[in-house]
Amino acid sequence: MQRIDYFKWLTEVLQCLGGTPLRVETTKRLQFKKMTISFEIPLRQDPGTMMAVVASGKESPVQMTYERTAIKACLLELESYGYLIPDLSWFKIKALRRNQHDIVSICESLSRENLHDIVSEFC
Repeated sequence: MQRIDYFKWLTEVLQCLGGTPLRVETTKRLQFKKMTISFEIPLRQDPGTMMAVVASGKESPVQMTYERTAIKACLLELESYGYLIPDLSWFKIKALRRNQHDIVSICESLSRENLHDIVSEFC
């Protein structure tokens, strides 16, 4: 089973959106670690203005847990600034609501909808 590199994925997403590279800091308290991720992203209302985003995950002794919660915190911050960045679980839920089991077709149809949203926003 192929594992997704969360940081590579988020870096590529931010690059497509015109954001800055990730800055990652891990702090340690006893056996627990906590990750904080920061970057800048253009405001949707004013693409010439960059907005600083800082998001922290939960403390955990398990690396995968503190990394994943930090990435999810980033996605929630992006959403609060008007960027909806779906992850795989989002696509699965969308497929179930549409009573479809083919997640690839859901991704393709949403991609077309996003393209229309971007085109209509600039026209």
